[in-house]
Amino acid sequence: MNEIAKVLSQAIKEGRWVNISYRNKEGKVTFFWIAIKNIIPDKKEIVVDMFNMVKSKDLNCISTTLSFSGILTASIISFSSYTVPESLIDRINQDPDAYSWLGSEMNTTDVLSYYQQCSEMDNDPYQKTHCMVPGVDCNTLLNQQSFQLDDKQFAFAVKNILDKYKGADKSQSLYTLALSFLAIDKGRKTYIVGYYDVDLDIQKKTLVIDAEKRFNTSFLWSEANK
Repeated sequence: MNEIAKVLSQAIKEGRWVNISYRNKEGKVTFFWIAIKNIIPDKKEIVVDMFNMVKSKDLNCISTTLSFSGILTASIISFSSYTVPESLIDRINQDPDAYSWLGSEMNTTDVLSYYQQCSEMDNDPYQKTHCMVPGVDCNTLLNQQSFQLDDKQFAFAVKNILDKYKGADKSQSLYTLALSFLAIDKGRKTYIVGYYDVDLDIQKKTLVIDAEKRFNTSFLWSEANK
């Protein structure tokens, strides 16, 4: 399967933004983030919300239509989220053959029921790099399961992760957002033991938290470790 098509399919199933490099009609290559809102299957075009921190006025998204053939590279922005239009899901389910160029994985009765477990990539699970978004009220985030960022907070969050996604390097998908409730500081290393997953809704400039508590499995002790 075309790797770009696979990434776009995954983005629709998981409700994630995608970091892409794109060659426009003038031949210029640009980098930006997209959320897929609609697909025009016969023309192989996708209607998207597009975000580019450098060029977007007032840090807002714009709606545009892109050619699938113009996408050069694509990678999932793992900490992002958006609401996939139900109308798009219905059209894919009703006529999967029309969207077959996005891969056989789109031929499913419920494209939102797709989950993928990320592999542990590092034996020593300390945080090598991190930054904290200032001014976030954690109690509000936990109680309301969302927190509206102001423009300064949103710009800070995006600015500190933007460089990590330039060039659509897939390894950068390991970066994530989280709210830690249990951590260990040892020397200059911080080990995150318990946390909540947090997503960034780029369109709404909102942090959205998953209510389920998660634990770093690297710290689980089993009989094999004895």
